[in-house]
Amino acid sequence: MNESIKSGNDLNLAMNLAVLANIHHRTGDNVQALKFARRALRRLERCVPSDSPTLVAAHNNMGAIQMELLRVQIEL
Repeated sequence: MNESIKSGNDLNLAMNLAVLANIHHRTGDNVQALKFARRALRRLERCVPSDSPTLVAAHNNMGAIQMELLRVQIEL
């Protein structure tokens, strides 16, 4: 929504994208979750320092999503 109406700053948008990634991850839609997580990470990298806990958490969340995708592929 932030992107479509071109409002808010990059940090707000990144946080909203991260929340959407987490929602999709919790519902098992990890492909969509990964897309949102990547978008969130790209935005965060532009607006927070490289040692920011927020950026670390975003990397951690992306890793969790990727691990779940790998686990599902192995089970197939």
